[in-house]
Amino acid sequence: MKTILLCSESKTLLKHWEASLFDTYSTLIKINNECNLKKSLDDKSDVILLLDSNFFVNVKEYLNSLKQSYSKTKVFFMDDCPTFRVGKSLLPFGINGYGNSRLSSGHLLQAITIITSGKVWLYPEFIQQLIKETSLIKTDDHSNKLEILTCKEKGIAKLVADGCSNKIIAMRCKIAESTVKVHLRKIYNKLHVSDRLSLALLIR
Repeated sequence: MKTILLCSESKTLLKHWEASLFDTYSTLIKINNECNLKKSLDDKSDVILLLDSNFFVNVKEYLNSLKQSYSKTKVFFMDDCPTFRVGKSLLPFGINGYGNSRLSSGHLLQAITIITSGKVWLYPEFIQQLIKETSLIKTDDHSNKLEILTCKEKGIAKLVADGCSNKIIAMRCKIAESTVKVHLRKIYNKLHVSDRLSLALLIR
């Protein structure tokens, strides 16, 4: 079973994380200072680190040294008020996830499952913003990549690439949001991608 290190000086936050994860992950270690964190990382090489943004003074410097010394450690960076600017600046330092410190139990478990599988978890609004930013940079013709899609699927794929949420896509296409999800699953399968960010990057 995966070991999860809960790193925060906030007792309230540690309690929330522990309550959210206890039923699924039996090995939870609460860390409230840097010395204890180093000892735990030395003892266990393959862990997930839930890291409170207030835990270190120089976060980027620590993340850099962490990846050099403990390359197998996966870092889920948790922030009281996550922003696109901060999250984007941390991605080059090897974080595996970025989100709100007080994610609901369900979302926290989902995020950790994704991170455990080797993927990166980012909150939906962050992904939408990243797609929009990417679409401004890349202007390659993507029509040939969409030839295997139906007309409806092409329209939905292009809306995703433009940074539209499922709700907006449903309104524009005059279909149910659940139908958008069905179309997206089919699009992902046809184009061999796993999520909307990968789809946007593929066709931009």
